Amino acid sequence: MLLVGAALGSKRGSAALVLYLAEGALGLPFFAGGAHGVGVLTGATAGYLIGFIGAAYVIGLLAEQGLERSVHTSFIPFMVGTAIIYLCGVTWLAVVLGSFGQAVAFGLVPFLIGNAIKLIAAGLALPAAWKLFGVVQTALQ
Repeated sequence: MLLVGAALGSKRGSAALVLYLAEGALGLPFFAGGAHGVGVLTGATAGYLIGFIGAAYVIGLLAEQGLERSVHTSFIPFMVGTAIIYLCGVTWLAVVLGSFGQAVAFGLVPFLIGNAIKLIAAGLALPAAWKLFGVVQTALQ
């Protein structure tokens, strides 16, 4: 989800995530474990799903400023996007569980290491992809 905003930009990236949520709500098995339906958008993971839209928009805005094109700055959009997802997700999960502490324990802590690895991979992959794209574009000219 982090790469959607960086690759498509703020408007198209967030629109793609809105479409993703709409398709899942309409019954396509797009959510974790093949889940689907409107219930997913009101359940425990709803905040994370909604956070994807905001994260894609903000990552897209930062990418439009060129921050994703250098390894030194490419982590900034992805860290900000991850923070937005967690902020929305943990906040909503706290409402569902009735406890902010439980929301952090169940909806944040177990995912920090995996998300850190994905963030690093995305931060390294995108600048490399842009360089490769530049080489291919130059070769085709």
